[in-house]
Amino acid sequence: HLLTILLTIGFVLYPLFFVMPAETESSRQRFLNIASITGIVTAVIGLGLWGVLLIEASPSAFFQTESWSIALESTLGTSFFIVVSGFAGILMANSQDPTLTPGRISGLLGGLLILASLGASGHAFSSGWLMTPVFFIHTLVAGAWLGAIWMLHNILLSGNSSQLTHVLKTFSMIATWIVAVLLVSAVILIVFQLNNVTELLMTEYGNLILLKLVVVLGALILAAVNRWKFVPALNDNNQIVFQKLRKSVYIEGILLVVVIAITSILASTVPPKDETLASSKSISIPIDETYKMIMLMTPAQTGNNRVELSFLQQDQPFEPMNVTVYWEQAQIGIERLSRQALPSEDGEFIIDNIDILVPGTWRFQVEVLID
Repeated sequence: HLLTILLTIGFVLYPLFFVMPAETESSRQRFLNIASITGIVTAVIGLGLWGVLLIEASPSAFFQTESWSIALESTLGTSFFIVVSGFAGILMANSQDPTLTPGRISGLLGGLLILASLGASGHAFSSGWLMTPVFFIHTLVAGAWLGAIWMLHNILLSGNSSQLTHVLKTFSMIATWIVAVLLVSAVILIVFQLNNVTELLMTEYGNLILLKLVVVLGALILAAVNRWKFVPALNDNNQIVFQKLRKSVYIEGILLVVVIAITSILASTVPPKDETLASSKSISIPIDETYKMIMLMTPAQTGNNRVELSFLQQDQPFEPMNVTVYWEQAQIGIERLSRQALPSEDGEFIIDNIDILVPGTWRFQVEVLID
């Protein structure tokens, strides 16, 4: 889904940033239509799967009304409506004359809606208003780069080297600024998500960041080779150089797809700074005059949580026969979910996989079988 979003943004921005031969406009519109339709389909599938995760049901729940209604009421539901509206705007723009003002406005508004959908959920949503613009800028320039590479590869396949030379001269000038903005925004995001540099090596999130940087560096090296070695040689109509350039642009595109795949994994990984801010919440609940329960939840925030339960009888530890935890989010229609707690060696009862998938007020109920 992220790939279709970035490609669509790139195709929308391409004629604004780069010199585009008239004969490639039909290809760009065709790619936009394909990307928009694919984006709507993947958004629908993603929303349905999210609903299945929210109710923690089997895959067959994808076809149940309950999972869809719950997903639509979550933050991803908001993002879904925004992104689908954006893709619909793109399709509407392509049905009009793109050289006229209404078509261009529809296309730009569609692209802006698609970009805005990223701020309705995920890290961009949870990072606050100060960092959201940085996420948007980073996504915008990444989409421009990916869309330009796609269009360049399409021109290369046409075999028109004179047309390619003209396009690449413009691309080389603007690409420098794209890369600069991309790197600066990336550094800002990394600094915001990490507590210190050592977390690049010591955390899963940091390792993914390093892997992403290595792949991006590879793409940048290829881009530099294209600009300084292959593009000048195209003036001699050298077919060997032409073939090498086409292969280089193709590999650069593959590397960018790998970067997007890593970014998708990062989006579902908790940043170290969020882990630091997380805390454990402990409450003591009297069951009756004799029994008392102590419940500890870690990290007590959206995502996967660990629940530890200990029980006292006349202020002395004791182990019940069975403990089941129920939780629900009535405000958005998530009905009661349950997990059986497992006894540990130190007398506590543990559940390691309670997922609080959306923010809000959750209600917990603990059922204890004493004898």
